[in-house]
Amino acid sequence: MPVPGPVLSLVRGEPVAVTIVNRSHDEAAVHWHGIELESFPDGVPNWSGAGRTTLPMIASHDSLTVRFTPPRAGTFIYHSHSNEMQQISSGLYGALVVTEPGQPRDAERDKIVLFSDAGPWLNFIKPPPPTMLNGRVDAAPIELKAGVPTRLRLINIQSDFNLDLTLLDGDATTQWRVLAKDGADLAANQTTARPATLLMTAGQTYDVEVTAAAGTALRLKYQKNGFPEKAAPPQYLPITVK
Repeated sequence: MPVPGPVLSLVRGEPVAVTIVNRSHDEAAVHWHGIELESFPDGVPNWSGAGRTTLPMIASHDSLTVRFTPPRAGTFIYHSHSNEMQQISSGLYGALVVTEPGQPRDAERDKIVLFSDAGPWLNFIKPPPPTMLNGRVDAAPIELKAGVPTRLRLINIQSDFNLDLTLLDGDATTQWRVLAKDGADLAANQTTARPATLLMTAGQTYDVEVTAAAGTALRLKYQKNGFPEKAAPPQYLPITVK
């Protein structure tokens, strides 16, 4: 199974049916994080729903189909809601992107930047593992088109860590526009250019817009918040502009 899971691209107002097949040896459940749904498909086993329609846990080698209609566009997350510390850090998560009708996501101008744990971390005495970005500890570079505004969908699905983010041009902090937080668009007076820094808590999403000139050497610096350098050194996502 790839880590992270595939990007689920949905359209606001269009009904969907998602079949979850549990090929693991553990019980499983999947939660659709940040999006307002009816209780049953929301993904909290033995709690979501009511009476005889309570959502069951998905047994090993069994499956479950949930149906819902995305009520709004935005950046969301799907992830395990069973034995989360083990299953999320082992890869049961992914980006859930809902777009407006007639406005499909353009992958050249709309990038997923998903932060996660590099494997389970259950001993809080030991230093934490490095952060993975889009499933890799050594982040693969992303490419932007010069002069073209590009949306970065920033997602932090680490199990219990906050992240400090800074977009650098060389060694200097550059600027970006924050467009949305937790799947909700910000008001126009909140989307003006600002220094490109963020503190992201676990389970948060931000959409930011970056516009850069050709030849710019950008790097997205990310570091677990609250740990000394020797325990959690900064990591970098290289960004090329052409």
